[in-house]
Amino acid sequence: MINVKYGKPKSLKASPQSIFVSFRYKQSTVNVIRSLAERTWNAKDKEWELPYDSLTELQSILVGEEFNIEGTPYDDKKYGEKKVPHDVELPKGLKTKLYKYQKDTFDECLVYPKYILNLSQGTGKTLTSIAVALKLREQKKVKRCLIIPCISGLKYTWQDEIKLHTGMESNILGNRKDKHGVWSVKGNKDKLEDLKHLSNDDFFIITNVESLRDKGILDELKKQCKAGKIDCIIVDECHKVKNQGSQQGKAILALSKLVDYFYELTGTIIMNKPIDLYVPLKCVGKEQANFTQFKNRYCIMGGYGNYQIVGYKNLSELQKKLMDVSKRLTKEDVLDLPPKIHLDEYVDMGQKQKKIYNEVYNSIMEDIDNISLSV
Repeated sequence: MINVKYGKPKSLKASPQSIFVSFRYKQSTVNVIRSLAERTWNAKDKEWELPYDSLTELQSILVGEEFNIEGTPYDDKKYGEKKVPHDVELPKGLKTKLYKYQKDTFDECLVYPKYILNLSQGTGKTLTSIAVALKLREQKKVKRCLIIPCISGLKYTWQDEIKLHTGMESNILGNRKDKHGVWSVKGNKDKLEDLKHLSNDDFFIITNVESLRDKGILDELKKQCKAGKIDCIIVDECHKVKNQGSQQGKAILALSKLVDYFYELTGTIIMNKPIDLYVPLKCVGKEQANFTQFKNRYCIMGGYGNYQIVGYKNLSELQKKLMDVSKRLTKEDVLDLPPKIHLDEYVDMGQKQKKIYNEVYNSIMEDIDNISLSV
């Protein structure tokens, strides 16, 4: 008999609920529990503590065991199971009409306060997230929205998009106009000065992810998040921040815990390695394990000293985790486009172009024999 009791977390503080597992000692059962990504042994109470959602996995492995379960599991319905109302009106300040798929994504973001918009480039994830932030402001759920582009040049793109779709001005931290009337972002000192003197009209605040390397800026952002002055964060191109050990990665992870609303935008959530999902999943609260536990769960280690990742495992489980907290759309999913048509267009070259072309052509022809022999 395996006794399972739902209760308030003791050691696994990041999890909203834990299960406490006790049983008469059996080495095979202990080995199964130790194979799980998250678990801790409480020697005083002689019980294992696991995240509340690991019971199903435990039961699927220990098929022949009888479980005695006490308590009620935490209500954490997954993507597609939560009721998403589609009758919510768009914010009054939004000037651009959303397509149906954008409105559906908008509705889901209002239900899932920490979410990944895994939408292909050109599908309007910027517009959708702006609409979500405006609606949260209209509902008096947020006071300010911090936008963190992970590609520096996107600061001005966001400013232009906000102006276009809402008519509102946004505050790019450290943005100054020189004597020639040209705007440019200055150093961290100016950014920190702007951050400390935000006005009531500064709803959208924009700063590039590199700013978070500055301790003064990061400490001030933490302070304002804790005080509720900034309660919504949008991270654009979040796949660029995939190293949990970098200054930027640590900063993003820290800030994500301090706000009620946190949205990550990307078109390529997995670049080359499934391990890159750790930071995005951790930020939206889906991954409770630390990085070492995450690696042990999803990576096959090998090489010298067994420190090198040589493969991956449990990928279906990882994929499900991502699906639980993200919306994935491609252009093919949402746009009714005809197949591509390829046309060869011929144009006449000018005299200079002909001269360069002939020089290159003659050079290649002179070496054609050598080229053929080298193939």
